Amino acid sequence: MRYSIIILLFFSELLLAAEDITRKIDPLSNTNLTKWTLGLFVILILIGVIAWAVKRFSNLGFSQTGNMKIISGLSVGNREKVVLMKAGESHILLGVTATQIQTLHVFDKGEIDEESPSRKLSFEESLKRVITKGAPTNAD
Repeated sequence: MRYSIIILLFFSELLLAAEDITRKIDPLSNTNLTKWTLGLFVILILIGVIAWAVKRFSNLGFSQTGNMKIISGLSVGNREKVVLMKAGESHILLGVTATQIQTLHVFDKGEIDEESPSRKLSFEESLKRVITKGAPTNAD
């Protein structure tokens, strides 16, 4: 008996709610269109802000503070680069394309001198010096 009263009360609330739902609302009214338009603009602005934030703050954790560091790079084509990288105590010359990374040369320890603090050599100058095994050029 007690359960039947609870069920009856529950269904009576549903019937009253159904009467409110059946009331006709014009979907093309100015009020309704304004709400939809403002909602759409808010969502589009929110998507733009989130995309900007992801792009702006995505590189926060990728600083070069570990044992690997890119010393210099040189573009040799439309989508090709030559990169000089320091990994631990050795220097590695890499060829980088859109689809692969290939080791071009691994330099022995001490073969490439660390740049002096007064003047840093460019990648091109460092590469020429290593290839010719000559002294560093002073263009200053």
